[in-house]
Amino acid sequence: MFEARTIIRHAGTVLVGQLAVMAFGVVDTLVAGRYSASALAALSVGSAIYISIYVSLNGLITALLPVWAELRGAGAHAALGKSVRQALYLCLGVSILGTLALLFPDPWLNATGVPETLQKDVRDYLLVLAIAVGPSLLFRMYSTLNQSLGMPLWVTVLQIAGLAIKIPLSICFTLGGLGLPAQGVVGCAWATLAVNTWLMLMGIYFLRSQKVYQEFKIWQSMEAPNWKMLKEFLRLGIPAALSVLVEVTAFTMMALFISRQGVVFPLHLASLAVLGLAIG
Repeated sequence: MFEARTIIRHAGTVLVGQLAVMAFGVVDTLVAGRYSASALAALSVGSAIYISIYVSLNGLITALLPVWAELRGAGAHAALGKSVRQALYLCLGVSILGTLALLFPDPWLNATGVPETLQKDVRDYLLVLAIAVGPSLLFRMYSTLNQSLGMPLWVTVLQIAGLAIKIPLSICFTLGGLGLPAQGVVGCAWATLAVNTWLMLMGIYFLRSQKVYQEFKIWQSMEAPNWKMLKEFLRLGIPAALSVLVEVTAFTMMALFISRQGVVFPLHLASLAVLGLAIG
């Protein structure tokens, strides 16, 4: 009974955090729609590409959870800290991959026939989100570590606080306010970048300041890449990433193909499709 309550409590905590993250997309959809129909359309297409890439890369990082949970259960605290440091090499590699994919979205746009009238806004939106890939994945590492240690609450609190920051930033950057000019759909991306950077910095702060992490000796000098360990990370992560990619693109590609039909009504449906994917 105690174990069941613990599992339910942890699952509920993670669920609340994920609901907060999903609300990021809800906020952007509402704000971009308030700005203009074309901004909502560009958000739909840009989000479809971003979600396809980012969620897949997330699969690589999240696959480390059982590795770290096993080390923690075995009491191999120093080994867990070393594993986290080695995972930084993995995070660096996938961040570069994700950044490049977002900087050069033309294969997605051209293959699916996204209208030229949308492509500039989509590129500008993805350009900002390309900068956000690294901070986002580093926070995902922190989240994965906390879940492996049975401490999801701090991550959930940060995600809820991130939502509280995201709402006014999206409004101010997108619609204008507090002396800032209206930037349209790109404003949603700047708000996302700001929140993800804040989440990353808070994760680093907690790792540095909270005593619960000290026994893992995470803050040691970086070792040279351990190729055997990194190969094991990839052995677990690549199948997970590919599985997520197949599942995700089955939905996101709809937004790209629907964009051929025009800007207003079809892309409102595309926005809902992308939002439904995020919720799923």
